[in-house]
Amino acid sequence: MPPRHLYTISVLLSAMALLWLAAACLLTPDGLTTVCPFRLATGLPCPACGSTRAAAAILRGNFGEALRLNPNGYLLFAMGAVILPLLAWDGITGDRVYARFYLRCNRWLQRRAVWIPLLLLVAANWIRNILQSV
Repeated sequence: MPPRHLYTISVLLSAMALLWLAAACLLTPDGLTTVCPFRLATGLPCPACGSTRAAAAILRGNFGEALRLNPNGYLLFAMGAVILPLLAWDGITGDRVYARFYLRCNRWLQRRAVWIPLLLLVAANWIRNILQSV
């Protein structure tokens, strides 16, 4: 993928994620309702159910609540804390730091020793979500 496309897609996805998080913070101030399209359509929690509410809880300083809702919220928050500054830095300086970071992560995630345990963690988290009905 050409770097220009990578940056365009990354900026658009980041903007959508920030808007989604803002909507979650505004629409679910108590953290009790859901904005998950999968859950709204099927009534079942998806593997990421609770992640948006968990990220919103982290922003509000409710770290235990975030962990209870979905540990993935911490992953989403960490990704945003890394990706957004890298995109901003590259936009200001013209460096390709984000592109190098993306390529390094992409190579790392293609290793079986990485993606198989990650897939098992996603499956375990989905089972956790279903059992807890997050």
